[in-house]
This record gives sequence, C-alpha cells and structure tokens, in this order.
Amino acid sequence: MGNWLKSVWEGVSKSRSLTPWKQAQPDRWDWDRIVEELGLTQREVLNLAAHGGNIMIKDIVPQDEDNEEVSSKTWIDVSGQTALETCTTSTLDVIISITSSFPMCKINDTTIELDEATDEGHYEKDINFTLPAGATDISVNLLLPNDTLGAGYTTTVDIVSGPTLLTLHFTGGYLGSQTEMKVGDTFQITGTTDVPCVAARVLDFGACTAAVQGFPSANTFVITATIDTTGYTPVALAAKVQARNADGAYGPVAVTTLNGGAVDGYNTIICNDTVPTFIDSDYTNDDNPGATAFKGTEEGTQSTVVADYDTVLYSSATSDFTITDPNTYSVDKIITLTNPGDYNDSENNFKITANRAANDATEVFEKIIEVADTAPILTVTQPAASLRSEGTYTITVTSDQNLNGAPDLNIAVGGTWQGGGFAGSDKIWTRDLLIEHDDARGTTAWTQVSPAENNAGVGASITGDNIIGGFLEMEITFNHDPAWNLEPLENLSEVVDVTNLICEDNAGHALAYQAGVGDNPYTFTITDAGGTPDVNGNYLRWTDLDAVGANTTGTAYLKIEETL
Repeated sequence: MGNWLKSVWEGVSKSRSLTPWKQAQPDRWDWDRIVEELGLTQREVLNLAAHGGNIMIKDIVPQDEDNEEVSSKTWIDVSGQTALETCTTSTLDVIISITSSFPMCKINDTTIELDEATDEGHYEKDINFTLPAGATDISVNLLLPNDTLGAGYTTTVDIVSGPTLLTLHFTGGYLGSQTEMKVGDTFQITGTTDVPCVAARVLDFGACTAAVQGFPSANTFVITATIDTTGYTPVALAAKVQARNADGAYGPVAVTTLNGGAVDGYNTIICNDTVPTFIDSDYTNDDNPGATAFKGTEEGTQSTVVADYDTVLYSSATSDFTITDPNTYSVDKIITLTNPGDYNDSENNFKITANRAANDATEVFEKIIEVADTAPILTVTQPAASLRSEGTYTITVTSDQNLNGAPDLNIAVGGTWQGGGFAGSDKIWTRDLLIEHDDARGTTAWTQVSPAENNAGVGASITGDNIIGGFLEMEITFNHDPAWNLEPLENLSEVVDVTNLICEDNAGHALAYQAGVGDNPYTFTITDAGGTPDVNGNYLRWTDLDAVGANTTGTAYLKIEETL
C-alpha cells in the first residue's frame, strides 16, 4: 500500500504546505504520522484526496496527425485552467493529455500513472489511447489508495468517419511537351467518393507536397497538386489523398495506385529535378593578351561548360558583345566588343539560357565581362584643405574605372612620400605624404609619373590640387640666441598667412600679431633673420619688452601655430 499512500500524501501535502520533514523517501512513508500531523482519520485523509483534488483533459489529438484529425474542439475553464469540453475525431486512436493534482488516475477502465510536472505543482501525461467503437465520451478520474475513484472529468467525443475514396488517379497529362515533372510543377488528381466530400488533402508523400483544397460538395473532384523535391534521377512516384466531409472528418488514405496498375500519367508520374548546370572557366582578350577588359572592337573567348541541357541561347543584354552562333553550344565562345565608348564593370553582359526539355527546366548563367573603352579619370584628394607641417597625411586617388595597377604621382608642392608606393585595388588607392617645416608652401596640380591604365590598357587623366600651408603647433624657447626677443621658427620655410597665426605664452596668455616691432604687451610679429618685419618670414619676434626682459634665464617660450 506504500505507493498508494505516497500518491495521497503527495497530493495532500502539496495543498497543505506541511513541514519539510514530511518530504521523505518513498520507503519511509509513515501512515500513522501523516494521520497524526493532519489530525484526521485514515478515511478522512482519503476523502480529502477524493474531494480536494482535481483532474482534467487538456487536449486530444490523433496519434497519426498526418492522416487523421481531431477537430471542432470547444473549451471550458476549470480552476483557472483550460480544459477540452467537446471534440470530433476521425480516428479511434488518439493521444489524451491529462493534468491532475494526484499521480494515479483511470481513463475509462485503464489505470494510468502520471508524471510529476517540472513545476512540482501537479502531474501530467500524454497517453496513447484507443477509443471503444461507438464511444460518445472519454472520462478520467483520480484513483485513490483503496481503489475507489475520486474527482473526475469527462470530454464529449463525436466519432465520425470521412468519405472513402473509390477511385483516385492523376489526370490532365504532363505540362506542355514535358515527359517528367520537377519540383514546383503542378499535376491534377481526380477522385470519386462513396459520400459527398467538400475538400481533399494531398499528403506529403511520393510525388507531391502536402496541401488541402476545398470545392463544392460532390462525389467527384479534381484538385491540383504541387510536385515536391524528388531527386536528380527519373523515378515513377504516386500520390496519397484523403477526402473530407462537411463535418471536417477525413476518410481513409488512398493512393493513386488504388485500383492497381502503374500507368505513367495515370497511376504514377515521372519526377526528376535535374536542371542544366554551368562551369565558368572565365574569359580571355585574344586581341590584347593580358588585358582583363575590352576596348574598341577587340575579340576574345568566354569558356563555359554546360551540362544536362537540350537547347542553349547565348546573348548580351547590354549589347556590349556579339556572340558567334548564339544558338549552338560550344565550351569556348567567340565574343566581339560592339559597343565602343562604353565602360561596364557592374552590369551582366554575357548570358547563357539553357533548357532541359524532359522537365522543361531552364537555368540562366550570367556574368560581367569588363568593358573599358574610355579613359579613366583619377581624382586626388587630401584630408584637409591645406596640409600643415609637421604632419603626415593620407593622399587618396579615386579612379572612375578599375585600374590594372597602382597609380604613381609626382610630388606636387612639397613633402616626402612614405612607403613603397600607393596601396589599394581597383578604384581606390592611398599613400602617406610627410610634410615638414622646411617643405615648400603653395598650391600645385597633381601629376602622374606615368599614366595609370584601366584593365584594357587605356591611360588615365588626373585632377586635383596639392595644397600645403600653415604649420602645426610648435614651442619656441627664447634662449637669448640670436637675441633675447628673436628666435627662428625651427626650420620653417615661411609663414603663409599671418592672420591665421595663433600664439600664447607659457602662462597661457594669448598674444596678438602686430605688423611692426613697437613695444606692446602680449604682442608678437613675424620677421626675417635680421628682425625686420616680413609677413612671409620664418622668425618669431617677441614685442613685449617687459616679458622679454623678465626672461633672464632664457627658458621662457611661446607656442605658435598657423591654422588653415
């Protein structure tokens, strides 16, 4: 009686929150101690289990969900949970989902032990069950330790049988001139039933994908089935169908070979997903060996292997090329540029359309064969309107066409190229340029060492200016050499625009530029080596004599920069 006692105790203790010691191992259940704790008699404990618990049917589904159906379900609320009240089933073999507050129960006359749910608040189980023929309901009850039934629940069940297919076969013939069907094609199926039907279900079997099609009530129907993926070798396949009546009940599954025979297009159909395939071996410019693009009326060869085809058609959608014998297959196809003045590196201009007749499978191969019959233009940009010394800057060359190699630029105004050359590919190339204080200032157009070329060998033009002017902040120490108030601006070649100068002393006070050398507080000017004012000079003269005189140690400094 230990297991029965355990059933009752688990259900009762979960509802009464008994002290932790009661959660003992199964072989330690003590009936007297339970009774003592609850202050009830043995019969009263049993009554508590019988009347304090609950059980319900959560759902019913067919065991064979692909071919059978439980429908027309209605639901009710039981203690805050949804329970199945009524349903219609086309099969006696069902799965019943039960939820209970106790682990033991009965379905009709069958004893079932449920599993403890993960939330430890109830028991549940999905049970395969065969309904008695003619059953009108399914009842579940708690089973008590004394083999009496406790709380129960009943779901009303309507067992209905669907239409039986008397005949079933393919009809209407293959599409067009096809002798095989491929995935996505359609084929009609017709059938007759013993009683009127309103829909037919094609199963995921053999030639067809699963689908349901409705129609007006009749004993004869024609539906359209879609061909499923079947593989890449010809195979004769049938289809499976069920008819459904107005009550939603499906009848037995029938196969298109129902009445015997294996007639192609009637009992079975030939399926084959084989399609034309392509292997691209690329192209060559026969008139300009080594070039990867075409210009003028150059001729070349595109090599493509085509397999599993019956017909081919070669074309050029952009009219860039003429293709010899466009309706005849050959691995190596002669192409001739017929669109002078064009540049194309982004739009497909070579196309093969191949068709396999048996299943009317058409595949297309397309690619870009580069055309470059115009001169590329290089645009050179720098990261700032003017490059200041002392700094390193990335110069970018942008081409409007793919180039067959890196461009090479001459130094324009001044500076020193860094690295071994421009780096990049196709249309974008970069290289660092170091600008030092003694480099020249000014604006000069960029030029090429030799013209860069596109992939057809056409030389490029260039546009863009190199502008150098100004300098980054430098710290000038007035160490009394060559004079207390005069110091060179390091190795700066010249100041370009005195109005862009920013200067401050070592205390952070801003100094103002003045054109002359008069003594004024917090002022400076630009001069030549002799101290004579020169707006394009490269010496800094401190014109605040009080500050100059106070620099007895020769450690005072000014910070100065020329902005853009």
